[in-house]
Amino acid sequence: MSQATSLLVVGKKLIRGLLDHFPIRTPILLSVMVLAGVTEGLTMALVLPLLNLLGLGGTGTETSLLEKALSKSFDYLGLSPDLPTILTLFVTIVIAQAAIYICQGWISANVQNALVKEWRLKLLRACLHARWGFIASNRSGDFVNAIVMEVFRAGGAFYLIFQFIAGLIVTCVYIGLSLMASPLTTLSLIAGGLVAVFSTRWIVVRARVIGQESVAQNEKITTFVGEIFSGMKTIKAYASERDVYNRVEQDSEELRRLSTINSFDPYLIRATFEGFGIILFAGLFVAGAGTLNIPLELILLVIAAFIRLYPRIMQMQQHLQTMNSIFPAVGKVLELTQSAEAASQYIRPEQHKVTNNIAADISFEALHINYGDHKVIQGLDLRIPSRQMTAIIGPSGSGKTTLIDCILGLTDPHSGKVLIGEHPLENLDLPSWRQQVGYVGQETFLFNATIRDNLRFGNPEASDEEIQKAARAANAEDFILKLPGGYDAAVGDRGVRLSGGQRQRLGLARALVGDKMLLILDEATSALDSESEKRVLEAISRLHGHITVISIAHRISTVRNADKICVVEEGRLIESGTWDELKEHKGRFYEFLRHQHHDTEQQDADVVSARIEGANHLQERKDVENSEELKQK
Repeated sequence: MSQATSLLVVGKKLIRGLLDHFPIRTPILLSVMVLAGVTEGLTMALVLPLLNLLGLGGTGTETSLLEKALSKSFDYLGLSPDLPTILTLFVTIVIAQAAIYICQGWISANVQNALVKEWRLKLLRACLHARWGFIASNRSGDFVNAIVMEVFRAGGAFYLIFQFIAGLIVTCVYIGLSLMASPLTTLSLIAGGLVAVFSTRWIVVRARVIGQESVAQNEKITTFVGEIFSGMKTIKAYASERDVYNRVEQDSEELRRLSTINSFDPYLIRATFEGFGIILFAGLFVAGAGTLNIPLELILLVIAAFIRLYPRIMQMQQHLQTMNSIFPAVGKVLELTQSAEAASQYIRPEQHKVTNNIAADISFEALHINYGDHKVIQGLDLRIPSRQMTAIIGPSGSGKTTLIDCILGLTDPHSGKVLIGEHPLENLDLPSWRQQVGYVGQETFLFNATIRDNLRFGNPEASDEEIQKAARAANAEDFILKLPGGYDAAVGDRGVRLSGGQRQRLGLARALVGDKMLLILDEATSALDSESEKRVLEAISRLHGHITVISIAHRISTVRNADKICVVEEGRLIESGTWDELKEHKGRFYEFLRHQHHDTEQQDADVVSARIEGANHLQERKDVENSEELKQK
């Protein structure tokens, strides 16, 4: 697709979006712009009789078409073309023109900012309702950059388009008046203007390339800066501040280079147009009155019209150049919105809503899930009894988390079924189903807000009593009440003011707010110390018999009290049963248990060995010091 075609396609999408979102205000704005152009043309047309009254007219032998039109207009209105009448009309039209421009500016500003808001919310809404696979396959920085930065730049494209249209209307009016006054002079100026336009075409083409590179560079910087603040602790731990800074500095330098070119190009266009303009005006003024024998007042009128028109034409060319640099942002926003909407999880009217406190088994029947050519789940059959604790264990990459994603409706099976009670998951209303599920991951995400606000996330209508009940159930209320402010204490960015164990207990409490039918623990204790893990496990054990619990575990010791343990490997269910049954069976579970026990013993032995080695080293130092003292004595 050529540059011009691509620009036209994006422009059409932008105009279509305007008409879709603002079907009344957009036509009104266009009408006001036409009216503004007409009034500006009328003020210029009144200059001709004014020149005649001042004694600068009447040098030609023929009457121009414009003079004839003005004469007929005065006769039709019953007005005399004297100085008071013309000045009165001139002042009246100028005042009307000012009022129209104010109206145009107000409508334009409202539509532009409303469009930015609409696009931002539309893109965010599309992302929030898109399938998890779509979100996971794109960089988070691309979404952030599009929603925060590119949408704002896209709003600037609206302003430029309407300014371009306004300039085009005024240009048509002025050229029409000039042709009526002196066709030869006008055509000469138009020819010179076209030469100037084509001589700057390469700048416009370059602007689009610069715009595309700027969008990509902005996305790159936004993504990496987001990663910096997410991993600031790791950066400091590895003393990598200089490396991180250098990378951002390098990317920022490239963005500076692109932005400098983009900012310089309008000045280059202006200088080119001014050079052509001065040469044309000087040549026509000399040749028109002499060689071509064109009346002086008509030459003055046409030149005055083009002097008024010149800044607009130059501005239109600059707008065209800027649009080429901004339209990639518009294209990015529209493309990302369209892709997110295409990946939306549609809610059909026949989908069954899940009500509170329904006890239902969860079943997988002949489940197959592939990620490209990689088979993650292969023909798995499994039933998870309601109001019991089921643990799923297995090596990394065995498909444990994929099963959880499948239960939450984040991943769709290629074949087979996921049943909630008797209902296939695909026939359930996903939002109502997810509201019945509490989820605690390996690392709890907390917003930079109070503990109360974080516990209410997902259940904004929850009462203080429900929040406190959930906190007590999660063994979290004891440390909450010790914080300054209690439930109103701020947790900091990502919960930085709390320990890992405290964050995890808050995550468990948040998952328990409201009457949930299912609690999912996705390696929720794997990153905790033994004391924090003990408190979380105590909280989970008190839920036994009241709620269905699914626990994905890495440390087998954490699922000792599970009613059912399922061993998954390479996407297949290898064995299942209670702790004692699987231990006695001496299958895959027994091997995991033996290996982890051996690893634990080895770790304990390493700790003891390190302590003994440290003690021996300390004793050797003391012996050396005592020996030195004896020698000195």
